[in-house]
Amino acid sequence: MVSSLSRALLLLTVLASTACSHLSYQRAEVSGSTTEYSDFEPTEPRHEYNLVLNELNLYDRSGAFCAGMLEAGDRASSRIAEEREMAEEGRMRGEYSWRERHASEYAGIECGGFFRWGSGVDTGLTDYSQVQPPYDNRGYGLFTHTGADHSITEGGLHIGGRGPIFEGSGLGWLFSFRLSLGSMTISAPIAPASPSPERIDEKSGFFVIPIATGITFNPWYLFGLGLTLWGGADGASALANYGEEKDSFFDNFDYGAQASWRWNFTYVTPSVQVGWRHNRFYWDGRTATHAGWEAMIGVDLHWDEF
Repeated sequence: MVSSLSRALLLLTVLASTACSHLSYQRAEVSGSTTEYSDFEPTEPRHEYNLVLNELNLYDRSGAFCAGMLEAGDRASSRIAEEREMAEEGRMRGEYSWRERHASEYAGIECGGFFRWGSGVDTGLTDYSQVQPPYDNRGYGLFTHTGADHSITEGGLHIGGRGPIFEGSGLGWLFSFRLSLGSMTISAPIAPASPSPERIDEKSGFFVIPIATGITFNPWYLFGLGLTLWGGADGASALANYGEEKDSFFDNFDYGAQASWRWNFTYVTPSVQVGWRHNRFYWDGRTATHAGWEAMIGVDLHWDEF
């Protein structure tokens, strides 16, 4: 009981100290595949696996975080520009200015951060049957074995928002933009025609810029029940693997659908969400595709009511 109370107090302290009003935990179970590209054929070994993904989101919807972040960026860029001019002109003193920003300008926009982590359950498949072996006289052989393990970590900045399309209709819009860094690890057995099996253990970072937009339907007569359809793409991956052959046209995009339920109270709004998602990202000469079910629980705090 004491431990649970301590965690709750710690959570409220974090939310209060960061001025953030939304906290959510998301869990997804996805089936994934990673395709490796190379300059020679035949190639493209394919790793198939399952992942259990966890995600924590901490957002501010009051506008305070967005205003502070943009003002800090404006101030830093103005200072750098002034220091450059001082160096060019040989001046020892300089002045610079920046625009002050207020939370009310960005109220309703989600600004904050997220952290995602996960690992694969032991039901993977590593298919090397189409990979050129290291020795020409060995032939192609069969390189298919179970036991591939994958893990992933990712964190970064989140900016998003939502609003009504027609007032009172329950129909709305949403958008989200993320800028994040992460790393992914492959640990898989390779058993070519040799006395002892070998393993590959590879870890590499990735950079993603997922952008998404969608529509929501949450009318008053459904008592908090809502539906969301969204689609988008990862800008970094689209540039990195442009021109690579895809299994399907839809492999170029991220998309998903969710059903949610929100309970509105004076001080808090708890919510639950279940749905399905498909997303891709590019890392270290590979394209990873994840698709599967997800569930999320969250809470919004109404600071203006306290």
